[in-house]
Amino acid sequence: MVLEPSRLTTGPMDSTSTTDVINFGARGSFDNNQSFSGDSTDVILGAAVDVTIPTGTYTIAFGSDDGGFLRFSDGVTFSSTTNENGHTGQGTNEIRYNRKRVFGTTLGVFTVSENVSTTLEALFYERSGKEGWEISLAQGSHTSFNTNDFQLLQDGVFGWDLTTVADTDVAFL
Repeated sequence: MVLEPSRLTTGPMDSTSTTDVINFGARGSFDNNQSFSGDSTDVILGAAVDVTIPTGTYTIAFGSDDGGFLRFSDGVTFSSTTNENGHTGQGTNEIRYNRKRVFGTTLGVFTVSENVSTTLEALFYERSGKEGWEISLAQGSHTSFNTNDFQLLQDGVFGWDLTTVADTDVAFL
């Protein structure tokens, strides 16, 4: 996944890095969190990855402290969402949490009837205090999050194929 960090307090950073998994910060549901570099107050991180999704029903989740969004470029429409408060969600290709919160998880359920190749884009922001950001996936339809069914999203999980995004000029907003 391509990770594009910026900090509100110092302006955009000119660095881009890659990571195999989104699991950052002091808060979260999974172990082995990666740390943010430097001050983690007023942070915005964006990630994008090209994915091939095999036929099936899935629940994708992003956990965050504070908010963010997750969207597919095309080929995926959420049939239901949980803990989502944007003007997106059910019937769209995006789930969003638009307020500050202590770590919480936003879920979106979708079904693909044939293999779909698309781009997954995600954005996270942290305003103050402890932080956390993770993206995970479960097979089937879920209305709540648990670490027994959900696994951190990475190449090979549930047959998903993740590759470096071809177009690094992704519009995160």
